[in-house]
Amino acid sequence: MGTLRLAVISDIHAASAGHPQATGSHLLVPPPAGRGNPLDDLRTLIRRGEIDHVDYLVCPGDITNQADADAFQWMWDQLRDLAASLGSAKVMATCGNHDLDSRYLADANIDDPDAKGALLSLDSRFPQLTEADHNEYWAHNCVILEQEEPCEHRFALLNTCAYHGLEKNETKYGRVSRRTIRRLAGRLEGRKRVGLNVLVCHHHLAPLPSWGASPDYEYVKKGSELLGELERLNIGPWLVVHGHRHWPECIYAQGGSTSPVIFCAGSFGKSESQVVNQFHVITIDVDAAAPRPCGTIQTWFWSLSAGWQPSVVEVGQRALSYRSGFGYCGSIQALVEKVSIEVSEPGSFLEWDDVVGRIPSLKHLLPSGFEMLRQGLKLVGIRIHVEDGEPVQIGRRAART
Repeated sequence: MGTLRLAVISDIHAASAGHPQATGSHLLVPPPAGRGNPLDDLRTLIRRGEIDHVDYLVCPGDITNQADADAFQWMWDQLRDLAASLGSAKVMATCGNHDLDSRYLADANIDDPDAKGALLSLDSRFPQLTEADHNEYWAHNCVILEQEEPCEHRFALLNTCAYHGLEKNETKYGRVSRRTIRRLAGRLEGRKRVGLNVLVCHHHLAPLPSWGASPDYEYVKKGSELLGELERLNIGPWLVVHGHRHWPECIYAQGGSTSPVIFCAGSFGKSESQVVNQFHVITIDVDAAAPRPCGTIQTWFWSLSAGWQPSVVEVGQRALSYRSGFGYCGSIQALVEKVSIEVSEPGSFLEWDDVVGRIPSLKHLLPSGFEMLRQGLKLVGIRIHVEDGEPVQIGRRAART
């Protein structure tokens, strides 16, 4: 038993100021003087003490924009520096489709195509691994990392862009081959059950809701097979952290009662209409006996005018609010009934934290589950009051006279 904390940054899209696609990023290299950016503003948030110590800085790819090698090198250095400021956190990263020169945009690749060449030529290894693990990641598209502190857990870093650059259509989606699935499963088969397994990848392993009526075709081919294997292995609960889709989301994968929790990190620095840039800290209760990970999520959103602020979700926005969670798998109606007993008197109210102290499952509701709870309580005359993206009080409507 223990607790593990992950800071999650995805889809940074750092771009050199003179790069043709720099307009697609809020994080220009070098940052313009006198103008805020997500990275500097996050450092301000950390200096103010608003983010406690974390164990890992997790980055699921798209560190740069349009295979901008110079911006990637700069941002990779910044990420390792940022991890140090978060309490000497370790960096767990994987590459995204924008990080690979799969369309051979660099002049040097015109006569000598090498999609991953720039990432293999960095001043320091990417991902930040031992030489043996680094070679394992690039040669076999995945690597497993056993970790003992602060409690037993493991990471699996997966390259869902491994085949980008091999043929034109590969750039349109992620893919994990059956060979890679067999290797990953074979390396994990029979291993000790631990309290948490974290798979970090760039593309989503299953289709997600898409913008408008457009179908989602960018998910990982054979990703559902991989998810099924992870559940079958029975080596502890799984959390999948990915990026690529620029709006955050937390769901349970299809499958049985032990299917993985899937966390989509959204975007940290993309400049795009409808995209809300967000940063997250995930706190997980590490328990080898649990069917799924249980935890809470804190989320901040960034704006040019205000920097990072606790996330408040407006109607129609694809974003996470400041407080959310995951892990509860029971009946929402059962929670409605339990809350109704706690807030029984007409006109009465309680602090939300007091109610959570009596019903701990409330903090482990998915965002969708929390909304179902609100609607269920509303039907019985109970409302949850939310301020700055965080539930603060809960009360029952006064009796009519």
